[in-house]
Amino acid sequence: MAHSINILHLEDVQTDAELVERTLQKSGLEFEKIWVSTRAGFLQALQGFKPDVILSDHSLPSFNSFEALQLLKETGPDIPFILVTSNVSEEFAVSVMKEGAFDYVLKDRLQRLPSAILNALSKFQSDAEKQVYLADLIQRNKDLEQFAYVVSHHLRAPVANIIGASRALNKAGLNSEDKEKLNAGINISVMKIDEVIKDLNRILQVKNDINKTKEVVRFSELVSDIKIAIRDLIDKNDIEIKHDFSVVNEFLTLKPYLYSIFFNLISNSIKYRRPQVHSIIEISSRLSGNTITLIFRDNGMGFDLNKRGDQVFGLYKRFHPNIEGKGVGLFMVKTHVESLGGKISVASEVDKGTEFRIEFKLQHE
Repeated sequence: MAHSINILHLEDVQTDAELVERTLQKSGLEFEKIWVSTRAGFLQALQGFKPDVILSDHSLPSFNSFEALQLLKETGPDIPFILVTSNVSEEFAVSVMKEGAFDYVLKDRLQRLPSAILNALSKFQSDAEKQVYLADLIQRNKDLEQFAYVVSHHLRAPVANIIGASRALNKAGLNSEDKEKLNAGINISVMKIDEVIKDLNRILQVKNDINKTKEVVRFSELVSDIKIAIRDLIDKNDIEIKHDFSVVNEFLTLKPYLYSIFFNLISNSIKYRRPQVHSIIEISSRLSGNTITLIFRDNGMGFDLNKRGDQVFGLYKRFHPNIEGKGVGLFMVKTHVESLGGKISVASEVDKGTEFRIEFKLQHE
């Protein structure tokens, strides 16, 4: 292993815990081990110690391996779980594996434990890499489909206009007024093409920037910075922005991306406010296990999810044609969120408002 292995050992018999530790030391493994014997200690170690692998006896005075596996699933991290216990039946071993254990090692055959740990870590790392690769392929395919749609629907029309106007210009007998109109039409079509190309370049730039240095970002400071940047817009439209980050206020990430996410969602709520209603935008954070959830809620126009739900984050998708916009902001929000490894969802009702939820996994440093 390139680094020391963090091992969380759930065991209620001290001599057995010490025997496991001596076995691992003799094997030459580099590891740091925490021994716990209670449910509370197990939960605390999951969150604070951040183990790479979990070793667990089956039966403790008020806790067992099935309950430990269930808690592991609920808290989120995908960590190999190895049962280290006394003699068990084949049926019992199968049932534990079905619940999610990677392997089991009998206490009278502990010499197999080091290799079981290394196999588990290797398998989990390989599976994680495959999942990342598969997710990347799926996302790339979605990007290609999106770009094909843009080319088909948003470049073809202005190109066709340019071709038609150019042919018309070559016809004999055109007066200066007709030529001026045709040239003006060509210029407008060229500008539209340029706008689409710039939008696509922005999207591609997101893909290239993801390896930049991350930093700790405070949500409250982002909101304050944005409120200062759009103070005139807030004052002019009587917008009230509330935020509550008392649960969690920091996240290690790319600041420009997170700023863009906050800015676009806040701006979107202001743009689609209800004119005769005092506009309130509420932003809050939650923490569950190793998942941060950011919630953006407003009392604006909203929209019909049943009719438009699958188009919310589409490029150049607009639900309120009478309001100025290109339909790029929410697409960029989703692009930034997914580039940071998160996911975004939306709930909305017409004339009742919209709520966006963004989830990010806390990364092991």
